[in-house]
Amino acid sequence: MKTSKVKANIVHSDLNPCGGAEQVAIATIQALIEMEDIDIELTTARTPNLLRLRSAFGVETVDTIFKHIKRINPLRSLPVVGNNYSDAGRSGVDVHDNCDVITINTHGDMLPYYLPHFSRTNAITYCHYPIAIELAQAQDPDYLGYLLNLDLIKMGGKASKDDDNENKNNNILLFGKQRRNFSLWQGIQATYLAMLKHSTIITNSTFSRDAILKVMCKVEDPEKAVTTTPFSSSPPGHQLNCGPVVIPPPVNVKEFRNAALYSVERDDFIVVISRFHPSKKIENAIALATLLKKQRIGKGMIMAGGLMPEDRSYYNHILEMIKTCELSDYVRVKVNVTADMLKSILRKGKVYFHPMPGEPFGISTAEAMSSGLVPIVPKIGGHTDFVPERYRYESLEGAADKISLALYASQNERNTISDMVISFSRMNYVKSIQQIVESILQEVRAKSGVSTVARSYLPKAKTAADSK
Repeated sequence: MKTSKVKANIVHSDLNPCGGAEQVAIATIQALIEMEDIDIELTTARTPNLLRLRSAFGVETVDTIFKHIKRINPLRSLPVVGNNYSDAGRSGVDVHDNCDVITINTHGDMLPYYLPHFSRTNAITYCHYPIAIELAQAQDPDYLGYLLNLDLIKMGGKASKDDDNENKNNNILLFGKQRRNFSLWQGIQATYLAMLKHSTIITNSTFSRDAILKVMCKVEDPEKAVTTTPFSSSPPGHQLNCGPVVIPPPVNVKEFRNAALYSVERDDFIVVISRFHPSKKIENAIALATLLKKQRIGKGMIMAGGLMPEDRSYYNHILEMIKTCELSDYVRVKVNVTADMLKSILRKGKVYFHPMPGEPFGISTAEAMSSGLVPIVPKIGGHTDFVPERYRYESLEGAADKISLALYASQNERNTISDMVISFSRMNYVKSIQQIVESILQEVRAKSGVSTVARSYLPKAKTAADSK
Protein backbone atom coordinates (compact mmCIF):
# COMPACT_ATOMS: atom_id res chain seq x y z
CA MET A 1 0.00 0.00 0.00
CA LYS A 2 1.27 3.46 -0.88
CA THR A 3 2.44 5.80 1.85
CA SER A 4 3.32 8.88 -0.23
CA LYS A 5 1.91 12.24 0.72
CA VAL A 6 -0.73 14.04 -1.24
CA LYS A 7 0.40 17.36 -2.68
CA ALA A 8 -1.77 20.45 -2.65
CA ASN A 9 -0.98 23.10 -5.24
CA ILE A 10 -2.29 26.60 -4.43
CA VAL A 11 -2.69 28.61 -7.63
CA HIS A 12 -2.91 32.40 -7.34
CA SER A 13 -1.92 34.83 -10.05
CA ASP A 14 -0.25 37.35 -7.72
CA LEU A 15 -0.17 37.56 -3.92
CA ASN A 16 1.41 41.01 -3.84
CA PRO A 17 -1.77 43.16 -4.04
CA CYS A 18 -2.54 41.95 -0.48
CA GLY A 19 -6.28 42.33 -0.98
CA GLY A 20 -9.24 40.15 -0.05
CA ALA A 21 -8.41 37.43 -2.57
CA GLU A 22 -4.89 37.22 -1.19
CA GLN A 23 -6.28 37.00 2.34
CA VAL A 24 -8.27 33.96 1.20
CA ALA A 25 -5.14 32.40 -0.32
CA ILE A 26 -3.15 32.95 2.88
CA ALA A 27 -5.87 31.41 5.06
CA THR A 28 -6.26 28.47 2.68
CA ILE A 29 -2.56 27.69 2.99
CA GLN A 30 -2.90 27.95 6.78
CA ALA A 31 -5.75 25.44 6.64
CA LEU A 32 -3.60 22.99 4.70
CA ILE A 33 -0.68 23.43 7.07
CA GLU A 34 -2.88 22.31 9.97
CA MET A 35 -3.85 19.13 8.13
CA GLU A 36 -1.66 16.04 8.06
CA ASP A 37 0.20 14.36 5.20
CA ILE A 38 -0.02 17.25 2.73
CA ASP A 39 2.93 18.80 0.93
CA ILE A 40 2.07 22.35 -0.13
CA GLU A 41 3.19 24.09 -3.30
CA LEU A 42 2.41 27.57 -4.61
CA THR A 43 1.99 28.44 -8.28
CA THR A 44 2.03 32.15 -9.09
CA ALA A 45 2.89 34.49 -11.93
CA ARG A 46 4.82 36.93 -9.74
CA THR A 47 7.47 36.27 -7.13
CA PRO A 48 5.92 36.98 -3.71
CA ASN A 49 7.17 40.21 -2.13
CA LEU A 50 7.72 39.01 1.42
CA LEU A 51 8.22 42.50 2.86
CA ARG A 52 4.89 43.62 1.43
CA LEU A 53 3.13 40.45 2.56
CA ARG A 54 4.54 40.69 6.09
CA SER A 55 3.38 44.29 6.33
CA ALA A 56 -0.17 43.34 5.31
CA PHE A 57 -0.65 39.96 6.98
CA GLY A 58 1.91 39.89 9.78
CA VAL A 59 5.49 38.66 10.00
CA GLU A 60 4.72 35.45 11.91
CA THR A 61 1.85 34.45 9.61
CA VAL A 62 3.80 34.98 6.38
CA ASP A 63 7.04 33.42 7.61
CA THR A 64 5.19 30.34 8.87
CA ILE A 65 3.40 29.91 5.55
CA PHE A 66 6.52 30.15 3.40
CA LYS A 67 8.38 27.85 5.76
CA HIS A 68 5.83 25.14 4.95
CA ILE A 69 5.63 25.74 1.18
CA LYS A 70 7.80 23.07 -0.40
CA ARG A 71 8.11 24.69 -3.79
CA ILE A 72 7.09 27.86 -5.64
CA ASN A 73 6.23 27.17 -9.27
CA PRO A 74 6.19 29.96 -11.87
CA LEU A 75 2.89 30.31 -13.70
CA ARG A 76 4.38 31.03 -17.10
CA SER A 77 1.22 31.27 -19.17
CA LEU A 78 -2.52 30.97 -19.07
CA PRO A 79 -3.74 27.48 -20.04
CA VAL A 80 -6.30 28.58 -22.62
CA VAL A 81 -8.55 25.90 -24.09
CA GLY A 82 -8.12 25.52 -27.85
CA ASN A 83 -5.67 28.40 -28.19
CA ASN A 84 -2.07 28.32 -29.39
CA TYR A 85 -1.01 31.34 -27.33
CA SER A 86 -0.38 29.09 -24.34
CA ASP A 87 1.86 26.18 -23.51
CA ALA A 88 -0.98 24.81 -21.33
CA GLY A 89 0.38 26.64 -18.32
CA ARG A 90 3.13 24.13 -17.78
CA SER A 91 5.09 24.93 -14.67
CA GLY A 92 5.89 21.44 -13.46
CA VAL A 93 2.89 21.32 -11.14
CA ASP A 94 0.59 19.02 -13.09
CA VAL A 95 2.97 16.07 -13.12
CA HIS A 96 4.52 14.58 -9.99
CA ASP A 97 6.30 11.29 -9.47
CA ASN A 98 4.52 8.86 -7.12
CA CYS A 99 2.23 11.55 -5.85
CA ASP A 100 -1.35 12.68 -6.20
CA VAL A 101 -2.15 16.36 -6.55
CA ILE A 102 -5.11 18.46 -5.50
CA THR A 103 -5.19 21.89 -7.15
CA ILE A 104 -6.77 24.86 -5.36
CA ASN A 105 -7.26 28.03 -7.38
CA THR A 106 -7.83 30.83 -4.86
CA HIS A 107 -8.14 33.49 -7.57
CA GLY A 108 -11.06 32.00 -9.47
CA ASP A 109 -12.67 35.35 -10.17
CA MET A 110 -9.85 36.62 -12.41
CA LEU A 111 -7.75 33.55 -13.21
CA PRO A 112 -9.23 30.98 -15.63
CA TYR A 113 -7.04 28.05 -14.64
CA TYR A 114 -8.00 24.67 -16.06
CA LEU A 115 -6.02 21.57 -17.02
CA PRO A 116 -7.46 18.52 -18.83
CA HIS A 117 -7.26 16.17 -15.83
CA PHE A 118 -9.26 18.46 -13.52
CA SER A 119 -12.43 17.14 -11.88
CA ARG A 120 -14.53 17.91 -8.82
CA THR A 121 -12.50 15.34 -6.93
CA ASN A 122 -9.04 16.81 -7.58
CA ALA A 123 -9.59 20.53 -8.12
CA ILE A 124 -11.12 23.33 -6.04
CA THR A 125 -11.87 26.83 -7.29
CA TYR A 126 -12.59 29.65 -4.85
CA CYS A 127 -14.54 31.97 -7.14
CA HIS A 128 -15.11 35.32 -5.47
CA TYR A 129 -17.34 36.34 -8.38
CA PRO A 130 -17.34 35.17 -12.02
CA ILE A 131 -16.06 38.49 -13.32
CA ALA A 132 -13.53 37.05 -15.80
CA ILE A 133 -16.25 35.61 -18.02
CA GLU A 134 -17.96 39.01 -18.18
CA LEU A 135 -14.70 40.79 -18.99
CA ALA A 136 -13.82 38.25 -21.68
CA GLN A 137 -17.25 38.57 -23.28
CA ALA A 138 -16.80 42.34 -23.37
CA GLN A 139 -13.22 41.95 -24.70
CA ASP A 140 -12.23 44.31 -21.91
CA PRO A 141 -8.86 46.00 -22.60
CA ASP A 142 -8.10 46.49 -18.89
CA TYR A 143 -8.50 42.76 -18.26
CA LEU A 144 -6.26 42.08 -21.23
CA GLY A 145 -3.73 44.48 -19.75
CA TYR A 146 -3.93 42.62 -16.45
CA LEU A 147 -3.11 39.31 -18.16
CA LEU A 148 -0.34 40.89 -20.23
CA ASN A 149 1.27 42.54 -17.20
CA LEU A 150 1.43 39.16 -15.52
CA ASP A 151 2.80 37.64 -18.76
CA LEU A 152 0.02 35.08 -18.68
CA ILE A 153 -0.70 35.58 -22.38
CA LYS A 154 1.76 36.29 -25.16
CA MET A 155 1.46 38.38 -28.29
CA GLY A 156 1.97 35.77 -30.97
CA GLY A 157 4.25 33.92 -28.58
CA LYS A 158 6.81 36.75 -28.62
CA ALA A 159 6.00 38.65 -25.42
CA SER A 160 8.26 38.02 -22.47
CA LYS A 161 9.15 39.47 -19.12
CA ASP A 162 11.88 41.47 -20.83
CA ASP A 163 9.38 43.48 -22.87
CA ASP A 164 9.28 47.14 -21.90
CA ASN A 165 6.10 48.90 -20.79
CA GLU A 166 5.73 50.74 -24.10
CA ASN A 167 5.58 47.45 -26.01
CA LYS A 168 3.06 46.05 -23.56
CA ASN A 169 0.89 49.14 -23.87
CA ASN A 170 1.01 48.76 -27.64
CA ASN A 171 -0.07 45.16 -27.24
CA ILE A 172 -3.01 46.24 -25.08
CA LEU A 173 -4.10 48.75 -27.70
CA LEU A 174 -3.79 46.16 -30.44
CA PHE A 175 -5.90 43.65 -28.55
CA GLY A 176 -8.27 45.98 -26.74
CA LYS A 177 -9.12 48.55 -29.41
CA GLN A 178 -8.95 46.57 -32.62
CA ARG A 179 -10.50 43.44 -31.11
CA ARG A 180 -8.54 41.32 -33.56
CA ASN A 181 -7.91 38.32 -31.33
CA PHE A 182 -11.40 36.89 -31.18
CA SER A 183 -10.06 33.35 -30.79
CA LEU A 184 -8.20 34.33 -27.64
CA TRP A 185 -11.34 35.79 -26.04
CA GLN A 186 -13.26 32.66 -26.99
CA GLY A 187 -10.51 30.53 -25.49
CA ILE A 188 -10.57 32.43 -22.19
CA GLN A 189 -14.34 31.98 -21.95
CA ALA A 190 -14.10 28.28 -22.77
CA THR A 191 -11.34 27.84 -20.18
CA TYR A 192 -13.35 29.62 -17.51
CA LEU A 193 -16.44 27.53 -18.14
CA ALA A 194 -14.35 24.34 -18.14
CA MET A 195 -12.82 25.39 -14.80
CA LEU A 196 -16.26 25.86 -13.25
CA LYS A 197 -17.56 22.61 -14.72
CA HIS A 198 -14.60 20.48 -13.66
CA SER A 199 -13.87 21.67 -10.13
CA THR A 200 -15.54 21.96 -6.75
CA ILE A 201 -16.68 25.58 -6.55
CA ILE A 202 -16.48 27.60 -3.34
CA THR A 203 -17.68 31.18 -3.15
CA ASN A 204 -18.11 33.92 -0.58
CA SER A 205 -21.81 34.90 -0.55
CA THR A 206 -25.26 34.05 -1.85
CA PHE A 207 -24.91 37.01 -4.22
CA SER A 208 -21.81 35.47 -5.83
CA ARG A 209 -23.30 31.97 -5.71
CA ASP A 210 -26.31 33.10 -7.77
CA ALA A 211 -24.04 34.81 -10.30
CA ILE A 212 -21.94 31.66 -10.68
CA LEU A 213 -25.04 29.54 -11.23
CA LYS A 214 -26.14 31.85 -14.05
CA VAL A 215 -22.76 31.41 -15.71
CA MET A 216 -22.80 27.64 -15.21
CA CYS A 217 -26.13 27.41 -17.02
CA LYS A 218 -24.09 28.01 -20.18
CA VAL A 219 -22.26 24.75 -19.62
CA GLU A 220 -24.10 22.08 -21.59
CA ASP A 221 -23.90 19.37 -18.98
CA PRO A 222 -26.80 17.41 -17.48
CA GLU A 223 -24.87 17.26 -14.22
CA LYS A 224 -24.49 21.02 -13.91
CA ALA A 225 -25.01 22.44 -10.46
CA VAL A 226 -28.59 22.66 -9.26
CA THR A 227 -28.16 22.49 -5.49
CA THR A 228 -27.44 25.83 -3.87
CA THR A 229 -27.55 25.19 -0.15
CA PRO A 230 -24.77 26.90 1.85
CA PHE A 231 -22.04 24.81 3.45
CA SER A 232 -23.25 22.67 6.29
CA SER A 233 -22.18 19.75 8.44
CA SER A 234 -23.63 17.19 6.03
CA PRO A 235 -21.44 14.22 5.03
CA PRO A 236 -18.33 15.40 3.13
CA GLY A 237 -19.01 13.33 0.02
CA HIS A 238 -22.39 15.00 -0.37
CA GLN A 239 -20.79 18.42 -0.77
CA LEU A 240 -18.76 17.38 -3.81
CA ASN A 241 -21.91 16.84 -5.87
CA CYS A 242 -23.63 20.07 -4.87
CA GLY A 243 -23.55 23.46 -6.51
CA PRO A 244 -21.30 26.32 -5.36
CA VAL A 245 -20.59 26.07 -1.64
CA VAL A 246 -20.83 29.33 0.29
CA ILE A 247 -17.88 29.77 2.65
CA PRO A 248 -17.37 33.43 3.59
CA PRO A 249 -13.74 34.58 3.52
CA PRO A 250 -11.67 34.79 6.69
CA VAL A 251 -11.89 37.96 8.75
CA ASN A 252 -9.79 38.57 11.85
CA VAL A 253 -12.90 39.55 13.76
CA LYS A 254 -11.48 38.89 17.23
CA GLU A 255 -8.37 40.91 16.48
CA PHE A 256 -10.35 43.90 15.22
CA ARG A 257 -12.87 43.69 18.05
CA ASN A 258 -10.12 43.70 20.64
CA ALA A 259 -8.30 46.55 18.92
CA ALA A 260 -11.13 48.97 18.19
CA LEU A 261 -14.64 48.03 19.35
CA TYR A 262 -14.47 50.00 22.61
CA SER A 263 -12.21 52.75 21.28
CA VAL A 264 -12.19 56.08 23.13
CA GLU A 265 -10.52 57.76 20.14
CA ARG A 266 -13.63 57.84 17.93
CA ASP A 267 -14.46 61.09 16.21
CA ASP A 268 -16.80 62.10 13.39
CA PHE A 269 -14.72 60.50 10.63
CA ILE A 270 -15.96 58.38 7.73
CA VAL A 271 -13.59 55.56 6.78
CA VAL A 272 -13.15 54.05 3.30
CA ILE A 273 -10.96 50.95 2.90
CA SER A 274 -10.24 49.90 -0.65
CA ARG A 275 -7.45 48.88 -2.95
CA PHE A 276 -6.71 51.71 -5.39
CA HIS A 277 -8.01 50.14 -8.61
CA PRO A 278 -10.57 51.35 -11.17
CA SER A 279 -12.90 48.45 -10.40
CA LYS A 280 -13.32 49.68 -6.82
CA LYS A 281 -15.22 52.82 -7.89
CA ILE A 282 -13.43 55.10 -5.43
CA GLU A 283 -14.82 58.04 -7.42
CA ASN A 284 -18.08 57.39 -5.55
CA ALA A 285 -16.33 58.10 -2.26
CA ILE A 286 -15.02 61.40 -3.62
CA ALA A 287 -18.50 62.38 -4.82
CA LEU A 288 -19.92 61.48 -1.40
CA ALA A 289 -17.21 63.52 0.35
CA THR A 290 -18.28 66.53 -1.72
CA LEU A 291 -21.85 66.13 -0.46
CA LEU A 292 -20.78 65.59 3.14
CA LYS A 293 -18.52 68.62 3.20
CA LYS A 294 -21.20 70.80 1.62
CA GLN A 295 -23.74 69.65 4.24
CA ARG A 296 -21.16 69.89 7.04
CA ILE A 297 -21.57 66.23 7.95
CA GLY A 298 -18.60 64.75 9.77
CA LYS A 299 -15.09 66.08 10.25
CA GLY A 300 -13.61 64.29 7.27
CA MET A 301 -13.02 61.08 5.35
CA ILE A 302 -10.05 58.75 5.71
CA MET A 303 -9.29 56.61 2.65
CA ALA A 304 -6.90 53.72 3.14
CA GLY A 305 -5.87 50.99 0.74
CA GLY A 306 -3.20 49.09 -1.11
CA LEU A 307 -1.51 50.45 -4.22
CA MET A 308 0.29 48.40 -6.86
CA PRO A 309 2.72 50.10 -9.28
CA GLU A 310 0.49 49.41 -12.29
CA ASP A 311 -2.38 51.28 -10.58
CA ARG A 312 -0.41 54.48 -10.01
CA SER A 313 -2.25 56.35 -12.77
CA TYR A 314 -5.62 55.59 -11.18
CA TYR A 315 -4.29 56.69 -7.79
CA ASN A 316 -3.11 59.97 -9.34
CA HIS A 317 -6.56 60.37 -10.87
CA ILE A 318 -8.12 60.08 -7.40
CA LEU A 319 -5.69 62.64 -5.97
CA GLU A 320 -6.53 65.02 -8.82
CA MET A 321 -10.25 64.59 -8.11
CA ILE A 322 -9.66 65.47 -4.45
CA LYS A 323 -7.82 68.61 -5.49
CA THR A 324 -10.35 69.62 -8.16
CA CYS A 325 -13.29 69.12 -5.79
CA GLU A 326 -11.49 71.19 -3.13
CA LEU A 327 -11.47 68.31 -0.65
CA SER A 328 -7.86 68.45 0.44
CA ASP A 329 -8.99 69.67 3.88
CA TYR A 330 -11.65 66.94 4.15
CA VAL A 331 -10.20 63.75 2.62
CA ARG A 332 -7.03 62.09 3.88
CA VAL A 333 -5.42 59.33 1.81
CA LYS A 334 -3.30 56.55 3.34
CA VAL A 335 -1.49 54.14 1.00
CA ASN A 336 -0.27 50.61 1.72
CA VAL A 337 -1.15 50.78 5.39
CA THR A 338 0.08 48.07 7.73
CA ALA A 339 -2.29 45.98 9.84
CA ASP A 340 -1.50 48.14 12.88
CA MET A 341 -2.11 51.36 10.93
CA LEU A 342 -5.46 50.04 9.74
CA LYS A 343 -6.55 49.31 13.31
CA SER A 344 -5.49 52.80 14.31
CA ILE A 345 -7.67 54.29 11.55
CA LEU A 346 -10.66 52.17 12.56
CA ARG A 347 -10.28 53.28 16.17
CA LYS A 348 -10.73 56.88 15.01
CA GLY A 349 -13.73 56.35 12.72
CA LYS A 350 -17.44 56.13 13.45
CA VAL A 351 -18.82 55.19 10.03
CA TYR A 352 -17.55 52.92 7.26
CA PHE A 353 -18.55 53.74 3.66
CA HIS A 354 -18.28 51.19 0.84
CA PRO A 355 -18.19 52.84 -2.61
CA MET A 356 -18.50 49.80 -4.92
CA PRO A 357 -21.95 48.48 -5.91
CA GLY A 358 -21.99 44.73 -6.46
CA GLU A 359 -19.09 43.93 -4.14
CA PRO A 360 -19.02 40.10 -3.97
CA PHE A 361 -18.49 40.05 -0.18
CA GLY A 362 -16.56 42.93 1.36
CA ILE A 363 -13.87 41.83 3.81
CA SER A 364 -13.14 45.46 4.65
CA THR A 365 -16.83 45.93 5.50
CA ALA A 366 -16.69 43.00 7.92
CA GLU A 367 -13.44 44.29 9.44
CA ALA A 368 -14.99 47.71 10.00
CA MET A 369 -18.12 46.19 11.53
CA SER A 370 -15.95 44.06 13.83
CA SER A 371 -14.35 47.30 14.95
CA GLY A 372 -17.71 48.85 15.77
CA LEU A 373 -18.11 51.18 12.78
CA VAL A 374 -21.58 51.59 11.30
CA PRO A 375 -21.48 50.22 7.72
CA ILE A 376 -23.09 52.24 4.94
CA VAL A 377 -23.04 50.00 1.86
CA PRO A 378 -24.74 49.77 -1.58
CA LYS A 379 -28.07 47.96 -1.71
CA ILE A 380 -26.64 45.35 -4.10
CA GLY A 381 -23.78 42.98 -3.28
CA GLY A 382 -22.62 40.12 -1.12
CA HIS A 383 -22.70 42.28 2.00
CA THR A 384 -26.50 41.96 1.95
CA ASP A 385 -25.90 38.58 3.61
CA PHE A 386 -24.81 40.32 6.80
CA VAL A 387 -25.48 44.09 6.61
CA PRO A 388 -29.04 45.02 7.70
CA GLU A 389 -31.21 46.81 5.16
CA ARG A 390 -31.32 50.02 7.18
CA TYR A 391 -27.60 50.54 6.48
CA ARG A 392 -27.87 50.11 2.68
CA TYR A 393 -28.06 53.07 0.32
CA GLU A 394 -29.57 53.49 -3.14
CA SER A 395 -27.97 56.85 -3.96
CA LEU A 396 -25.10 58.94 -2.67
CA GLU A 397 -27.62 61.46 -1.32
CA GLY A 398 -29.23 58.60 0.61
CA ALA A 399 -25.82 57.51 1.85
CA ALA A 400 -25.15 61.03 3.15
CA ASP A 401 -28.41 60.97 5.09
CA LYS A 402 -27.61 57.59 6.63
CA ILE A 403 -24.11 58.71 7.58
CA SER A 404 -25.52 61.81 9.28
CA LEU A 405 -27.56 59.54 11.57
CA ALA A 406 -24.86 56.88 11.99
CA LEU A 407 -22.42 59.38 13.48
CA TYR A 408 -24.66 59.37 16.58
CA ALA A 409 -24.81 55.57 16.99
CA SER A 410 -24.61 54.38 20.59
CA GLN A 411 -22.05 51.92 21.92
CA ASN A 412 -24.81 49.32 22.22
CA GLU A 413 -25.56 49.68 18.51
CA ARG A 414 -21.86 49.34 17.72
CA ASN A 415 -21.69 46.18 19.83
CA THR A 416 -24.65 44.72 17.96
CA ILE A 417 -23.05 45.54 14.60
CA SER A 418 -19.81 43.86 15.66
CA ASP A 419 -21.70 40.74 16.75
CA MET A 420 -23.26 40.45 13.26
CA VAL A 421 -19.94 39.37 11.73
CA ILE A 422 -18.50 37.32 14.56
CA SER A 423 -19.00 34.09 12.57
CA PHE A 424 -16.64 35.27 9.82
CA SER A 425 -13.55 34.18 11.72
CA ARG A 426 -10.35 32.69 10.37
CA MET A 427 -11.02 29.58 12.46
CA ASN A 428 -14.42 28.98 10.88
CA TYR A 429 -13.02 29.52 7.39
CA VAL A 430 -10.15 27.14 8.05
CA LYS A 431 -12.41 24.41 9.39
CA SER A 432 -14.84 24.75 6.48
CA ILE A 433 -12.04 24.55 3.92
CA GLN A 434 -10.48 21.61 5.73
CA GLN A 435 -13.69 19.61 5.55
CA ILE A 436 -14.00 20.07 1.80
CA VAL A 437 -10.31 19.34 1.23
CA GLU A 438 -10.54 16.22 3.40
CA SER A 439 -13.55 15.04 1.40
CA ILE A 440 -11.56 15.33 -1.81
CA LEU A 441 -8.45 13.79 -0.28
CA GLN A 442 -10.42 10.74 0.75
CA GLU A 443 -11.35 10.28 -2.90
CA VAL A 444 -7.74 10.79 -4.00
CA ARG A 445 -6.34 8.38 -1.41
CA ALA A 446 -8.96 5.78 -2.18
CA LYS A 447 -8.05 5.83 -5.87
CA SER A 448 -4.35 5.64 -5.00
CA GLY A 449 -4.73 2.82 -2.53
CA VAL A 450 -3.67 4.98 0.40
CA SER A 451 -5.35 4.18 3.69
CA THR A 452 -7.28 7.07 5.16
CA VAL A 453 -9.09 7.86 8.34
CA ALA A 454 -11.92 10.33 8.14
CA ARG A 455 -11.32 13.43 10.24
CA SER A 456 -13.79 15.93 11.56
CA TYR A 457 -13.37 19.44 10.17
CA LEU A 458 -16.78 20.91 10.91
CA PRO A 459 -17.44 24.64 10.90
CA LYS A 460 -18.40 26.02 14.28
CA ALA A 461 -20.75 28.71 13.03
CA LYS A 462 -23.10 29.59 10.21
CA THR A 463 -21.49 30.75 7.00
CA ALA A 464 -23.83 33.67 6.47
CA ALA A 465 -25.96 35.70 8.83
CA ASP A 466 -29.25 37.17 7.75
CA SER A 467 -29.49 40.32 9.80
CA LYS A 468 -32.40 41.90 7.99
